Amino acid sequence: MEELDRNERKGQGTFYMIIAMLTLVVAIVGATFAYFSLQASDENTVKGNAAKVGLSLEVRKVSVDATGDLVPLDELLLEKAIEGDTETSNQMCVDKNGNTVCQVYEVKVTNEGTAATAVNGSLTLTAETITNLKWQIMTDQDTPVTDSGQFKTTDDTEIAKNDTIEANPGSKTYYIMIWIDEIESDQNDSDTGAFTGVVSFTSADGSGVTGTFSEG
Repeated sequence: MEELDRNERKGQGTFYMIIAMLTLVVAIVGATFAYFSLQASDENTVKGNAAKVGLSLEVRKVSVDATGDLVPLDELLLEKAIEGDTETSNQMCVDKNGNTVCQVYEVKVTNEGTAATAVNGSLTLTAETITNLKWQIMTDQDTPVTDSGQFKTTDDTEIAKNDTIEANPGSKTYYIMIWIDEIESDQNDSDTGAFTGVVSFTSADGSGVTGTFSEG
């Protein structure tokens, strides 16, 4: 009877050992399968580089011959002011008496990144002692807008909204004309002094650049 018990316990031990070995084999095979599955999955992963967006900004004065302090300009004479006075050979923004009647600036924003981007642009004009300062976005360097509904004041800031600039070397150029509006009365006390402009552009990803100019 004792011998029978020994044989039974021995048989049970053998059985448990076989179960343990099978369990280990299944675990190893399962782990190996998971490993190879992971490797195969990785081979099919799409890989690449994230597009980068970078902006640069250049603000340049175009009316280089208009070096004096601004004097008021009738809005009906905007085109003539840009042409300059042909009789006296005066240049852009200089009238027949040699007075500076406007300023024109070129604003060039360049996308140096690898993807096209939409940009927003603004101009903040500070002119504490110039009440009737106005500005506009010109059609091009030589063509001012004559519709008074498109004239802007120091309360306005928008140059561009969601303008798309293609990838490097994409760029876009804006021309800004600034003048003191003639109100047909004495403006000596309301429109003298200096002004400063801050141009800012931001891209869809939040990156931004700024440029400044000042007169007076």
